[in-house]
Amino acid sequence: MHKSSVEVSVMPLLTIAHKESWMAMNIDRRVWQHVFEDRSESQLSDAFESADWIVQRLRRDYGEDLYARPVENGNPTGQDFFIQLKGTDDVDQYRLRTGEWLSYPVDLSNLVQWHSYTLPVIFVVWDIVSKVGYWTHIQPFIRGKLESDSTWLENRSGAKEPTRNVRVPANQIVAEDNLDSLRSVIKAEWRKIEQGKRHFEILYRARTYLADDTQSLQLPPVIARQLRITELQAIVTADANEAEGWLDLAAVYYEVDNVSEALKAINRAWSLDPKNGNTRQVRACILAEYARRKGGLASMLHEAISLLQSVRSGPIDSMADYNIGNCYSELGQFQKAVEHYDRALSAEPEPREAAQIWTNHGNAVDKIGNTQDAVQSFRNALDLNPSLWNAHASWAALEVRQEHFKEACEHFHDAFRGNSELQSSGDGIVFWFAYSLHKIGEFEEALSITNDLLAVSPTHEEGLLLKAYLLRRLSQGDDSYTTKALAFLKDRLLDDPANMQVRSELHQLYIEQELEDEHRVLLEETVSFEHAPPIALHEFARLLEHDDRISEAIACLERAATQEGTDAQLYHTIVHTLARLKRETGKHSEAITYYEMALKDVSNPSPILEKMSDCYHSLNDYVNCVVVITRALLLGAAGVSWWNNLYFALDELRIEPEQYTAFLHRKLWSGEDVPDHEIRAKLNALISPAA
Repeated sequence: MHKSSVEVSVMPLLTIAHKESWMAMNIDRRVWQHVFEDRSESQLSDAFESADWIVQRLRRDYGEDLYARPVENGNPTGQDFFIQLKGTDDVDQYRLRTGEWLSYPVDLSNLVQWHSYTLPVIFVVWDIVSKVGYWTHIQPFIRGKLESDSTWLENRSGAKEPTRNVRVPANQIVAEDNLDSLRSVIKAEWRKIEQGKRHFEILYRARTYLADDTQSLQLPPVIARQLRITELQAIVTADANEAEGWLDLAAVYYEVDNVSEALKAINRAWSLDPKNGNTRQVRACILAEYARRKGGLASMLHEAISLLQSVRSGPIDSMADYNIGNCYSELGQFQKAVEHYDRALSAEPEPREAAQIWTNHGNAVDKIGNTQDAVQSFRNALDLNPSLWNAHASWAALEVRQEHFKEACEHFHDAFRGNSELQSSGDGIVFWFAYSLHKIGEFEEALSITNDLLAVSPTHEEGLLLKAYLLRRLSQGDDSYTTKALAFLKDRLLDDPANMQVRSELHQLYIEQELEDEHRVLLEETVSFEHAPPIALHEFARLLEHDDRISEAIACLERAATQEGTDAQLYHTIVHTLARLKRETGKHSEAITYYEMALKDVSNPSPILEKMSDCYHSLNDYVNCVVVITRALLLGAAGVSWWNNLYFALDELRIEPEQYTAFLHRKLWSGEDVPDHEIRAKLNALISPAA
């Protein structure tokens, strides 16, 4: 059952007087809160009654304030729902910076309770000033949070009264003349509830394989599996000691990749019947998959291996050895994994099973470093099952690592054809497919695949960066993409203002589109960040220099010069510009330091050495002036000006030119390297007699 993977400040204590005033302050605040609650309830009731809806206050506060009953054509629809109402006279205090959402703290205990409700719970933040409410359907919000963080409903901090922030869309409004969107959501939710009722007779059938009945309905696989989960949940709810029901539920959760729920279910089955062979095998597979998803849980993998060894049918058991091989792969013991895959293959399993074993065999030998053997394993798998999508996907991942992007794209295409659900899965393979397409210049298809990824995983960081790059590249040849690129990149900066990669893409786009004002504003914002990238600091320094703000330009460049990991060419440009500005502002010693830095790995040092000699001349440091000129001449600098400057410097040192040039010519003729200390030693020897 195991699946293969593609890797590619503290308050002072209160005095008694302070305490009394503090208590009075809090009492006042509670009174105001009650006023808000009463007024918001009255206004909300007025809004609902305008549509003939019935609103009832719940006598006891179990977390919900109101019970609403929609009415159509004078009759209640039966599509009732709960309302949790929060009133305020300052709704902006809850509004997030973008203005698109409100964020309101809610008791964790209420959220846990609402998560278990069948009836819809509508959370409303009511503005008593404008008589408008902002609402959200709370159960889908909770489910979305749990999908990204399975512990979201847990009190991890140990707080006495834990809360969670609930986001409410600022565009979902309920008012006297605006109930349509709420009505639509309630109707849609009740359609789901009524559909569940229609299947009620199925849910409590005798403990047989209920999937046989649902299969006859010819439902799409995803819907059939979800229905099967509902059926099995009903069985274990009716009888919590039904071990087989828990086992089947665990298997279906595993099949739909919900390993957290699968682990919970198999743990119940295990506690009820630990000796059952099927339970042991399914538990082993789920432990291995959970460890693969969460990472680093070696104890789970070792337990899985032990369980699989205990249920093997003999010395050679293809499925046991295959799953044990998968566990060793997750432990990073790839040679052991290969040995077990080989044993599984020696049992001559049926072709489709063998194809999957060859696929994981290929992944393991690839990890060992045997690329050719890995390719052959993938080829063997596809010979047995040409439509095996994960064999194509694994081969594609190998080609990506080899930077064979054309070949990778071919296998990605085959993988997506073999698994129609893959493109909407949000899996990492979708990103690498898009990435490979962009590397071979197929930008439009790459953008389409990236959009598929982001539709399911909207916070996929690499996918967001790839889309930013693709939109900018496409805008270079098609103006219709420019507006899309600008809008996307600006939205990304609203989400993450400190994202320097996004700023870099927007920077390039502004340059390409010659949007000078926007470019300048972007640069000014970017350099305000502590870790602004060197390229932005350099570009902004150029603008400052153009505005004669030289000291500010120098400060920007000095920040850029201290950052590690800067591209060599950009670093040279930064320190060379710094040297020039220092020289032009009369800071010759500092200029020399930066010129020395600019000499690193430069192919033609003569222009830099010339500026250094000018700086030493300005400092009246003629010894170093001669040293620098000598370095230039020994490196092949030509021109009368070099010799004239040398004679001038020697004259300032009161050295006869012939005394030094004889030494210099010998070195030129020999072609040997002459270190600076040897040049200084020669000059000191000539200066001493003259002194």
